[in-house]
Order: sequence, then structure tokens, then C-alpha cells
Amino acid sequence: MREIRQSVISKRTPVSPVPAEQWDQRVLEAPTVRLAVCGIAHCHVIGAGWERLVRVLGLPKGMEMSVISDGAKWIWDQAAKRFGDQDAQWVVDVYHVMLYLFAAAAALGTEAAKQWVHGRVIELIEKGGPKFIEHLKGIGPPDTSAATMEAWAKLLNYLSDNHDSLWYGRRLR
Repeated sequence: MREIRQSVISKRTPVSPVPAEQWDQRVLEAPTVRLAVCGIAHCHVIGAGWERLVRVLGLPKGMEMSVISDGAKWIWDQAAKRFGDQDAQWVVDVYHVMLYLFAAAAALGTEAAKQWVHGRVIELIEKGGPKFIEHLKGIGPPDTSAATMEAWAKLLNYLSDNHDSLWYGRRLR
């Protein structure tokens, strides 16, 4: 399918490790390099573009890298195809995880939802993807309204589809 797809390649110096409770307070170094590309194309064309960029930029094979995504399957597929020989971490960005968490907590009201989501993000960082998903199943949704139950099912499905890309604690360390 052709759609607008944006890709950003950046290089930044790693920052000092922080505990889970401080994940949202850490200050990241500004990227030393940033390249953004946008196109309307099929995913395989975008993936091929990534491969060309790596070659043009002269990035060495086996280089440590992070592939950060909203969790779309096409991104994981193309990244695996194009960067299989790199030392790559696959990461769903926490912003998209939080969107699903907030949808599940919407009925709590703004402040209570913020607190509930913050607590879940800390648990996700501490537990990692698979254990966090099991933990959520154990505690259940924040309420039993129809809208919450629908959002809860979407949250669990989203997390399950991306369970191997939720290792935020490792990244913070």
C-alpha cells in the first residue's frame, strides 16, 4: 500500500543510565547528525531507501543501532530485511505505547489517567515486554465500561504484537 512514510536517521551520544522512575526526566544529548526522509511509496521502496542511505552514509556492518517504530509490522519486516547484519535493537517508541495506555484509562479522568499510565510505564520499564503483558492481564483494566474493555483489548493486542520490542529498562541502563 502506498502511503506517506517518514523516516529519521540520527546519531546521538548515549546518556548516563537512569532508574525507571526517572525515565521521563532524563535529558538526551542533541543528535550530532539527523537526516529525515519522507515519501509516498510502498514499504519495500522505503526499506530499499534505508539500505541505500546506510551505504551512502558509510555505516559499518555490525554497527550498534536502534530501530524505533510505532510498531507497524512493515517497519519491523523492512528493518529485518535491510539491517539483519547490524547489531540492532528493535524498540516500540514509548509515546505509542502510552497512547494505548491512555485510551484504556480514559474513563478515569485526566489526572487519574495520568497517574495510572505513569505507574504502568514504570512497570513496563522494570518488567520488560512479556512480563508486563502478563502483569496487565493479572491486574485487569482500570474499569469495566464498554469503551475501556475495547481499549483494553486493543492495548493487549498491540503489546502482544510487539512483545519483543518493549525492553525500555535495558535501554535506560
